[in-house]
Amino acid sequence: MTDQVEKATTTPGQTLGGLFALVPDGKQHYAMIGRIVVAHSTLEFALNSLLAKVFKLDVEEGLILTTHLPWRTRLDALKSWSKLPVVREAIGEKTAALVDQLEKVNRARNDVVHGLFIEEEDSLHILNIKARGQLTTTSKDLSNVTELQKVHDDLIRITWTV
Repeated sequence: MTDQVEKATTTPGQTLGGLFALVPDGKQHYAMIGRIVVAHSTLEFALNSLLAKVFKLDVEEGLILTTHLPWRTRLDALKSWSKLPVVREAIGEKTAALVDQLEKVNRARNDVVHGLFIEEEDSLHILNIKARGQLTTTSKDLSNVTELQKVHDDLIRITWTV
């Protein structure tokens, strides 16, 4: 375990599966997390609409098929479509680049939404724990809202691309 996880288990706060978590005190942090959630929802709608167009459905039919699909499945469908010969020649590379960007912003969003907030003296960190093949932890300093603002701005930028 990392020092951060060990420290989180001994810091007074709310217990979450044996870990203690602190939520950010600043209203700016809460507001930015909310903005990230809203921006990602907008991006999901744009992706659903794009998939409807790609598969020659009207938006309503597309929403019926895509609304409850996991994010990964939607990206896999778009990536598979981009590899069809007629598509690959025309816009396959652009679509592959778009999928890469979508994967990147979704990872950043997930780190914020599913991360564990830890306060250490005068700083605030978000700890992300993953167990995909091996247990890994990463930590980002969130003492100011700059990192959160970047995630939000990237979500907005990619939404306009979709």
